[in-house]
Amino acid sequence: MPLPEPGTVSFLPALIAHLHDQATLHTWNFDPTLLSVILIALIVRRGGLIIDVVRGDSDTRSRQRVDSVVNVVSALTETIFGRITHHARFSSTTEPENVPRLILCDLIGQNAGDGASGPSSTASRHPSHVPDIHRHPHSESPASPPLAATKLTHPKHHDLVLPEILIVSGLERAPSPAQIKLISTLSTSCVQLDGRTYVPPQPTGWITIWIRDAQGPELPSWVVDQFSCSTTVHPESLDPPPSGLTRQPLIPPAYIHNLSDLLPYTHLHPPLQIHISNLFSALSLHSRLRTVLTARAVLTFPDLVRAHRLLSAPFSLPSSWEEGLRRGRSVDGGEEAKRFGLGGGRGGVDTWGMRAGEEPDVRSLRGSHTRDEKAGQGLGEEDGEDWYAGLGDVHGAWGIGLRHRVRWRNEGDGVMWLLKQSAGDVSLRGQIERGKLKGKQRDIDQILEETLLTV
Repeated sequence: MPLPEPGTVSFLPALIAHLHDQATLHTWNFDPTLLSVILIALIVRRGGLIIDVVRGDSDTRSRQRVDSVVNVVSALTETIFGRITHHARFSSTTEPENVPRLILCDLIGQNAGDGASGPSSTASRHPSHVPDIHRHPHSESPASPPLAATKLTHPKHHDLVLPEILIVSGLERAPSPAQIKLISTLSTSCVQLDGRTYVPPQPTGWITIWIRDAQGPELPSWVVDQFSCSTTVHPESLDPPPSGLTRQPLIPPAYIHNLSDLLPYTHLHPPLQIHISNLFSALSLHSRLRTVLTARAVLTFPDLVRAHRLLSAPFSLPSSWEEGLRRGRSVDGGEEAKRFGLGGGRGGVDTWGMRAGEEPDVRSLRGSHTRDEKAGQGLGEEDGEDWYAGLGDVHGAWGIGLRHRVRWRNEGDGVMWLLKQSAGDVSLRGQIERGKLKGKQRDIDQILEETLLTV
């Protein structure tokens, strides 16, 4: 069963059916919702993904529950998306100078220790439900064997790479200097270590997935703002990955790259853009909510809406749409981009419309031979037709795009905010344990839902 072409009817169910049809995944009942959110994050590529791990009131095994989710997510990103995945575990003792080595992936060291023939992730090397923490090359766990720590603390520089998927856990309990160092690294997209510079692999780049305890401490807004979307999981509902999984891009990077390139061709009507603006205003002006609605959030949310539209409803593409996308990439980058002012070069005339906010037409994806044949003729269904996002797509992206950007404001601060419009954050009192406000998360979700219904 081949991968479904973008725009086909029931695209996402067909994609999941294609995965279930693979022999290596026959015995794994992976969570389609979690897979879909990771796919949207890979398509949008405007920040990382937060996965909140929910635990019961009397459950104190937060680390074990987070580790089990790390194992599942690693298996998804390695086995299904074929991405080099690395898990960096932060703790309350993580020093900022250790962050670069913590997030770099020592592929050769891992393979030599495992006897594997190629790069492998936490999931593929440790298929049990809870991963073996002794095998994480940069784990700060005191239980790590001294021999392994000695072997992997000083790897050869040519063995180190930046992973395509960086899974982070424990960040909510790390000291502020370590958080600042990580966010600085994510912002610059490069790591400096011992005089060497490590950059993300091209063309896939890298993305960070923060798997956190849902009842852990709150973090400052400048940390949360680095992540474009979020979701919530219950570890007991996740099926652990089977043994013997290997890295194989069942959904190749080029396939996801095509979906990313189709985002600009997904249009938002001006009334829908105004509706999104009104929704943001309603949230930011709510007296019981503290929000992190930054410029990054404003720019990212429409792309989340577009990504939801790509996955949830059919649309028509020209027969030679892939050729058109490749032609567009040559305008945006590559050798052509080095030619200042010419064609698609930096500042070139071919880029003026795009830089001015012009939205591309899907018919521009027709191949050159098709355009010649159609010159002076009417356009048919095979030439493609523009598609638009709707209210349903806004609703679909609403929770994953904004839930992590909204916090509860207690009643006293709500009154002060109504009076002065500025006292919203005075009650943080350091880092509040979100477990104390667990019941308020339901209120936040209810407000988010009511905002969608009333605006």
